[in-house]
Amino acid sequence: SIVDITNAPSLQQVTFDTTSNTIWHEIKTYKNYAYVVHDGNNSRNEGLVIVDLSYLPDSTKRYNFKGNGSNVTLTTQHTIFIDENGFLYLNGGGVVVNGTTVNGTAIFDLNPDPLHPVYVGKASIRYVHDCYVRNNILYQAHSNSPNSNKFSIWNVQDKTNPVLLLDFSTTYSITHNIWLSDDSKSMFVTHESSGQPIEVYDITDINNLKQLLTFKNTPNEIAIAHNVHVYNDYLVVPYYT
Repeated sequence: SIVDITNAPSLQQVTFDTTSNTIWHEIKTYKNYAYVVHDGNNSRNEGLVIVDLSYLPDSTKRYNFKGNGSNVTLTTQHTIFIDENGFLYLNGGGVVVNGTTVNGTAIFDLNPDPLHPVYVGKASIRYVHDCYVRNNILYQAHSNSPNSNKFSIWNVQDKTNPVLLLDFSTTYSITHNIWLSDDSKSMFVTHESSGQPIEVYDITDINNLKQLLTFKNTPNEIAIAHNVHVYNDYLVVPYYT
């Protein structure tokens, strides 16, 4: 749903996009475009949904990117990230390259044409639920995999050949998402499991990663911290259950 908030609180919905029949969607924006992924059974095979926002506030235009029709195809993806250099990262196993499913993170370049992302490489050792990228360093959370307690860190300076820097086992299960502090010195990690805390790591030296602390809203908190995001000096965390 795209909403005009110019005259808040008198909000006006501009468009409502009826994408795939699934409750799982994620959206990221880049320049004048919104990129929407979906995960679940999808007989419509919509691939990556790209919405041109340049016509707002009057309307939008919607496109479906399903790959290049030959060696790269897209079906469903669980999460998406776009870095500061215009590279798009898809997680969740819905990208197939030369007949093989990318079970980790598939990397695409948006710079040549935002409506036709160009596949450039992958960072894949196991299923990736979500990722975060800054300064050509990729952080992967591995929930929903046999190693759901792990996160991995990669150097993606060369997108065609990412280099694994660290594959780290936490003491908690279901590593769900990762975000960095604005100064890139601290990393925050959530775990999609009842009663587990948010972790904070010192990442100034990836070869000597240090857990600084863990925290909950209250000591006996059993709700699940689903995702953590950073806004200036604050963490913004949605919880459920």
